[in-house]
Amino acid sequence: MATIPTSQPRKFVAAALAWAACIAIVFSATATAQTRQRETTRGTYAPPVLESGTAPATKLQSSPVANSHRASEPTRQPAAPEVVRQVDYEVIELSQEPSVLDMGPDYGSPGCDSGGYCDSMGGGCCGSPTCGGCGPTVCNPCFGYGMPCQRLFGSLEYSMYWRRGQTLPPLVTSSPGTTAVGVAGELGQATTTILVGGLTRGEMTSGGRAQLGIWMDDFQCRSILLRFWGVGDETFDYSFADDGSGDYLAVPFNNAGLNNEADAFLIVEPNETTGSINIQTRSEAYGGDALLRQKWRTGLGGRVDAFWGYQTARINESLTMSVDSLGLDGGTRAGQRLQITDSFQAKNEFHGATFGFDSFYREGCWSWTMLTKIGFGSMHREAAIRGNTVRTSGGIEALSDEGFFARNSNIGDTSSSKFSVAPEFDLKLGYAVCPGVDLSIGYSFQLFTNVVQPSGIMDTTTTDLSTTSTSHPIVKFDDTSYWIQALNFGLAWNY
Repeated sequence: MATIPTSQPRKFVAAALAWAACIAIVFSATATAQTRQRETTRGTYAPPVLESGTAPATKLQSSPVANSHRASEPTRQPAAPEVVRQVDYEVIELSQEPSVLDMGPDYGSPGCDSGGYCDSMGGGCCGSPTCGGCGPTVCNPCFGYGMPCQRLFGSLEYSMYWRRGQTLPPLVTSSPGTTAVGVAGELGQATTTILVGGLTRGEMTSGGRAQLGIWMDDFQCRSILLRFWGVGDETFDYSFADDGSGDYLAVPFNNAGLNNEADAFLIVEPNETTGSINIQTRSEAYGGDALLRQKWRTGLGGRVDAFWGYQTARINESLTMSVDSLGLDGGTRAGQRLQITDSFQAKNEFHGATFGFDSFYREGCWSWTMLTKIGFGSMHREAAIRGNTVRTSGGIEALSDEGFFARNSNIGDTSSSKFSVAPEFDLKLGYAVCPGVDLSIGYSFQLFTNVVQPSGIMDTTTTDLSTTSTSHPIVKFDDTSYWIQALNFGLAWNY
């Protein structure tokens, strides 16, 4: 074994480095022999051929291997050929601005366009439920096809009216023939029966209503409406005559010459006079409105209109009393005939302003309408009182312009005015029978305050015919509230 002197360390380090270099060279040669030479086409993108048919396959050849032992390895197979079909395409120029839909001049404002569609979300007057759509189109949602909206609309109705009757004072009484002459026919006596007096209840009378309106715009926001109603004449006729029973027939009154004590004018008196009495009453009423309506609310198939305008009405009533009495032979008035006529006419004329709400709702072919309104104004009342008396004795007639309750103290024309309130309620149910036409049935009620009737201007305090009256009877204006109600059956041209 050789001994290396410690005095030579540099020679030892150089020898170690030489051995390490030899080992590195040997391993590097082995790794180089196992490395394949890089292909010339590796890492280069070859795009597919674009054509309508099938492209021929492209073979990819591998590069030769640097070492001889790689020559025996198989050649790498190419990938399956790609076939891409060409499709149509659109060239978009990025510099070109996109097209913008031109808006009409009224876009965003309330109203409808020419096609009948709402041109803004606000809508304004669009979507009229009465037309089933917007503006002047599709006016018939019930029958499934549209028709142009008309500017005119209206209705005609037949009405069965009931009205407030007159509260008549006791005008005709009777007493048994055994009653003392001094108290026969007088009020307050146990033997007296009132034949005419008290509340006269009105019977049903025929009448009618009509309305005509015009829309002021195509979107049915505003309209002018004219309404008219009329109640047929109502008459009552009470007739009483001597039936041969021997009973008294009289006209009761309060005798002003006897401190207003109860008294009676005997028309039929056993063995003295015979005769008859007739009481007739007549009543008529009519009126109308001129209104301006404005759409207030719409939605859910309905609409509510507010309206205001002018209202008028007339209520005229009359009462006529006719007496015919003939003195019997053997009596104190033998051969004398007395014919008396009293006439009382009460005229009421209302003029005022009115406002209210008119509601309409449609569900398919069915619809309902409700109107509520109230009027304020002046009720002008007139009282016309006339009298006439004909006395016949021995073929000679004596005429007088006085009657029994119509005397010099109250004969003539008298008028007065008073503030009046006139509410009204109307409800109708309708059914569409053909495009734009509804049949309807409904109920209506209206009232007028401070109305005078003939019974309210009639004073039953007077004197007997042999006494000249100076202070009684007087002109009275006892007013009341006058109501009218009706069942209505109509035909409406829907708007």
